[in-house]
Amino acid sequence: MSIHYHNYVFREARTFSELESLFRLRYEGYLESSCASLVKVNPLGMEVDAFDWNSVHFGLFLEGRTYTKALAYSRVTQDQPSRHAHMVSQLVARNDGIEIPEPAPASYPMLISCGQQEEIENHLLPFRESGKKVVEAGRLVLAPEIRQRGFHKFFIEASMASTFYRVNADVISLACHPNHTAIYRRYGFEIIIDGRKNDYNGLKASVVTLAKKDLHPRRAEGIKSMGDIMQKTGAILLPSTQVKTPVRAQKSTQLQLA
Repeated sequence: MSIHYHNYVFREARTFSELESLFRLRYEGYLESSCASLVKVNPLGMEVDAFDWNSVHFGLFLEGRTYTKALAYSRVTQDQPSRHAHMVSQLVARNDGIEIPEPAPASYPMLISCGQQEEIENHLLPFRESGKKVVEAGRLVLAPEIRQRGFHKFFIEASMASTFYRVNADVISLACHPNHTAIYRRYGFEIIIDGRKNDYNGLKASVVTLAKKDLHPRRAEGIKSMGDIMQKTGAILLPSTQVKTPVRAQKSTQLQLA
């Protein structure tokens, strides 16, 4: 009897093929969610937006001896080109038919999609004027086969740790469903825009922000430990004790927005 070894690993996309698999996962996840209006249906099964060149692209990968499968995705958007910019350009060049977006008229996606842009800008401006690095986290998607198996908490915390300690952000901003704000408040996020009263491209979304120095004391040590690991190794392994049931490596990918 052969033994199959695999690990669940949170890290950046390292190759063009990994980035492409994350983009396909992102597209399918949004298309089959309540946020389908945020993507354009196309036969390629993926799309690129103007912020992808300024984003660091992270994934949760199932890694075996002979395969790597993307199981979750998130991106961190900054106000300048990221180290993934050349891969994004390569993806566009290799896939005829991808619509090349116009340059983004704002630094962050929420400043285009959110109805209360001025309030967000006024909140973020003091950080930016003082030289703090402000980023927007977003596009979080998990495959259905991992949604109920202990991955959510790990993925959120690994994303935060990587954003603060690998992307070196000082402030994280993000838009989320109003029902999800309680999750982020546990870590110290402050609600800037109440999603119940906010139009986000026809959807309801709250806007929350967190400065690194304001991480909740009960969460800060764990986030820093994960960040230290990410800085040293470039990846964070999910402890097997957090996985309720194993994920089949060859299971079909039908996705939903987390």
